[in-house]
Amino acid sequence: MVSKKSNLYLVPTDFSEVADCAVNHAAACAKVAGCEVRLLHIVNKDTEKKLGLDIEQVKQKLSDQVAQLQNQYGIKASFLFEEGSIFDTIGEIAEEEGAQLLFMGTHGVVGFQQKLLGAFALKVISSSPVPVIVVQKKQIDKGGYDTFVVPVDSTKEIKQKLHDTATLAKTFNATVHLFEYPESDEFLNNALKRNVVYAKRFLVEAGVPVVNAAGDPKEGDYYKQMIRYSSQVNADLVIIMSQTEKGIKEFIIGPEEEKIINNDAQIAVMCVNPVETTQITDAIIY
Repeated sequence: MVSKKSNLYLVPTDFSEVADCAVNHAAACAKVAGCEVRLLHIVNKDTEKKLGLDIEQVKQKLSDQVAQLQNQYGIKASFLFEEGSIFDTIGEIAEEEGAQLLFMGTHGVVGFQQKLLGAFALKVISSSPVPVIVVQKKQIDKGGYDTFVVPVDSTKEIKQKLHDTATLAKTFNATVHLFEYPESDEFLNNALKRNVVYAKRFLVEAGVPVVNAAGDPKEGDYYKQMIRYSSQVNADLVIIMSQTEKGIKEFIIGPEEEKIINNDAQIAVMCVNPVETTQITDAIIY
């Protein structure tokens, strides 16, 4: 088991359009961050039937894609070809390889077939040991991600994603927009305000530019407002956290988080799973 993170972005691929889009996102980010992109193809008994390719043809396709990334982006690239279950092996490889980030494509949630494909993405996200950036078909700008939107609520777990947010924002010289939605309950609203103050202070001290924004309670549907705001500021990345539930080992992607991941604006979404060992004080996450 590898505990130290390497300069590596891992991208599972089945050579679909959305997988190729995820590869491009990873490559553009890797060029800015000075990281390596490693493609991962999981092979199982259905591989040949689904792709119409034999094992050697799949390996050649991966090799060709690696060469293309090296030529187009000038980055270090490689591939892994592993046998296993797509639901378990991706997270295991991310852990073993010490990946910083996992990039993956999703078809969104439209109709029954797309729900199945979306469910696959959610399963991988909820079991990932590293943050997952999920993309649809919208291509990334050449400069990578320079505008983030981070929804802020009243929960204490919100603080756990600030370290990943600050690290990524500094890498891309990005501005972070903190988007809050006032709570009707006074106690929760006070907790929300404290979180906003904490988040802004944490990011500013890390050298990250911050913009404060808020939803309108009269309009309702906070998540729709947040995505609309993200579109207005031309956000490249929305950063959310999964949920935990007592007695359940895996993390949970709730219905609202699912809406964000599959947003109509096709903005990339980074999902961060809570880390139980992370200790939080008013000044430091360590």
